[in-house]
Amino acid sequence: MTRKKTFLVVLLLSGFSLGCAGAWVGAAALAGAYWYLNPKLPTVDVLKDARMQQPLRVYSRDDKLIAEFGEKRRIPVSIDQVPERVKQAFLAAEDDRFLEHPGVDYRGLVRAAINQVLTGDRSQGGSTITMQVARNFFLTREKTYIRKLTEIFLALKIDRELSKDKILELYLNKIPLGKRAYGIAAAAQTYYGKTLDELDLAQAAMIAGLPKAPSAFNPLVNPERAIQRRNYVLGRMLDLGYIQQEEFDEAVKQPISAGSHGVAVEAQAPYLAEMVRSEMVARYGEDAYVTGMKVHTTIDSHLQSVANEAVRTGLLDYSERHGYRGPISVTTLREGIKRIELDPEPGEEGGIESVSPETGADAGSEPPQVAEPEIPGEVQHMAQAEVDEMIDNAGRYGPLRAAFVLEIENREPADKVDDKADEKPGSNEVARLYLGDGEYGELNYDGVKWARGYISANEQGPEPESLRSVLETGDLIWIRPLAGNEQPAADDEAISEENDQPPVPVVWKLTQLPDVEGALVSLNPHTGAIISLVGGFDYYKSKFNRAVQARRQPGSGFKPFVYSAALERGFTAASIINDAPVVFDDPALEGKWRPENYSGRFFGPTRLREGIVKSRNLVSIRLLISLGINPARKYAKRFGFDDDALPKDLSLALGSGTLSPLRLVSGFSVFANGGFRIEPFFIDRIENDEGKILWYADYEVDCLQCFVDKISPEDLKENYIVEWPMLDSESEQTEAADTGTEPADTGTEPADVQETVATSEEQPAVEDTGGSAEVVEPGQTDDQLEADEIQADSTEQELPAPKRVLRQAPRIMDARVNYIMNSILRDVIQRGTGRRALVLGRNDL
Repeated sequence: MTRKKTFLVVLLLSGFSLGCAGAWVGAAALAGAYWYLNPKLPTVDVLKDARMQQPLRVYSRDDKLIAEFGEKRRIPVSIDQVPERVKQAFLAAEDDRFLEHPGVDYRGLVRAAINQVLTGDRSQGGSTITMQVARNFFLTREKTYIRKLTEIFLALKIDRELSKDKILELYLNKIPLGKRAYGIAAAAQTYYGKTLDELDLAQAAMIAGLPKAPSAFNPLVNPERAIQRRNYVLGRMLDLGYIQQEEFDEAVKQPISAGSHGVAVEAQAPYLAEMVRSEMVARYGEDAYVTGMKVHTTIDSHLQSVANEAVRTGLLDYSERHGYRGPISVTTLREGIKRIELDPEPGEEGGIESVSPETGADAGSEPPQVAEPEIPGEVQHMAQAEVDEMIDNAGRYGPLRAAFVLEIENREPADKVDDKADEKPGSNEVARLYLGDGEYGELNYDGVKWARGYISANEQGPEPESLRSVLETGDLIWIRPLAGNEQPAADDEAISEENDQPPVPVVWKLTQLPDVEGALVSLNPHTGAIISLVGGFDYYKSKFNRAVQARRQPGSGFKPFVYSAALERGFTAASIINDAPVVFDDPALEGKWRPENYSGRFFGPTRLREGIVKSRNLVSIRLLISLGINPARKYAKRFGFDDDALPKDLSLALGSGTLSPLRLVSGFSVFANGGFRIEPFFIDRIENDEGKILWYADYEVDCLQCFVDKISPEDLKENYIVEWPMLDSESEQTEAADTGTEPADTGTEPADVQETVATSEEQPAVEDTGGSAEVVEPGQTDDQLEADEIQADSTEQELPAPKRVLRQAPRIMDARVNYIMNSILRDVIQRGTGRRALVLGRNDL
């Protein structure tokens, strides 16, 4: 060979040798790194049964969602529940070779390495979906070479041990997608208020574009970049053959339809939800927020809705009966507001826009002396933004919404035939309202005619003559729908669209936020289950739960307990008590106490029955004098009333103590259930994230046999433990325990019912450990228990599912006394102080 050819051959051989040496060095380095990192790699087995962080969810008795508590919103789904189009969108956006590579895409890594060499930028990591699973479950997000190598080795290990479907399922449930949404199902709910199968192509692509940078591509924060990212994902889907050109063209034209959708609450019981949250944190600590537990309460969603409406309507009616206190605020932009127009020009989008003074909202008023220039668009835009902010700051409470009075105009009714002599001068006026966010409404005279001016708690002004005597342009006011004219639900609107019928417009009524507050609680008197609870007008107005935290004087509501004590001590319903004046000299009162009846009259000798039916104060006081204060207080404590709630003087007969509404209704349950004391409860059962029962509420019922008879023998054996009442004599108890016979006075007991007096061999004791039942066998020591726990952990044995315990509630009231009191209290409704309840058409109240 020539010298030149020899030089080229030597050069090529040298390069090849260096390349081989470099490859060997790289391989050796990679092997060394694997040898060093492999022992430190976590086991992949935990991914086979991975538990995602999920919020605490609270449900009603009929499985309607009440509330959700937790930092992360997550709705785990199996891979079978993910639509194919959603999978394709994520594969196109994140890892189109996911089904082909072994967990690591070497093309992506080479591309990322070249990019770093050329630009020095390490932002392109070449991560696959499997590598992201490794990072999200086991590693941090720091950008170091050691962490990247660990991620690669771990991804290879995951791909060997898990199926592609399992890896994709873990990824789709784990990824953060902004707005506290983790996983695709939570993102679909958060951004679109939809389930996965309801997403269209554009929406699926929008969500698939979020993992790269949830904050930068968030459609609510940066809509322009979000559209760019969505269209990129759609383009990748087109290139990969996942969609056709027509689908791509249609999807890229779609505007952003994302919004901020909260938890889809189905039953409004926020006060009860807070009670549940507090109880769960007390039991399980901070784990209650992240383990996905589901709390099923005793609340009935329908009755809870009725209770909410009853409290709010009652408080609003009370407030309106006492006069109108005026608007929320009067805007400082009133002069500018007079020139904003409600309706847009033809062809323009709806919104508030400026008009000239001559055509403005206050055109009917006296024109100014000097013509003012038209408001510039910039100022008009600022005014609208400020009005929106004012409305947002006012908030929404129950049915109340804040509205801005744009103008008041005269409008003749379309069907008017002739003038009516008794027609109010301003009855044809209509106020045009702006409700914020481009929504408008109207308010007519019928909606404000109640608004007499507030003078004092017991004095109001005259009925308003017109709208203008109540409202002015620029007022920020509260409004609520008139009864029967509430806004239609989404389903109703859809039905209207299908029938080509526009939704019925809402008829608004002027109102005000009540100053007075109230509460309501109702429970099942046979079990103590709370079926509805309202702690105030609106939880977000005041979080103080008046149903359980407020202690108020029950007044005449306490008299039945005094009368019951009298019946227990020998009085009868026909006993005569003199309804006559009485005077007490009490130094503590700094004078004489002269109690009176509500009517101010005295009725002489009165039967005990009539004393409570007519709620005669003097009869109650004289009865308490005959009975004695201490015996009455002692008897009242049977109903669960605390000692400090019962005054030690004669005012006890008039209900001057303090009780919470819940405690008072618990006491009245004794009259309703035949004389048994039940304890109120609101949590029925607690489940884990897989639906397995962690805890059951025990039922202490007024009639145990009646309750048991309604349960099938199979269900009773599988899910219940029945604790029958103790037998009367010790010998009978021993005989029953030895022979397994049932108590003679409880009727026929099913053969599979367990006895309270069962020996340890028959029924092991169950210790409440706050969610997991620990079964203690007879004679078992603490050391044996600990060893058994270790063995159970090593063999993954599950503890037996808890069972609901059924007990007989204790009788605290003689059955004969209860019968008489029940009869008397029915007379209170039929012909006494509670007769307004007859409107319900019932005879059992």
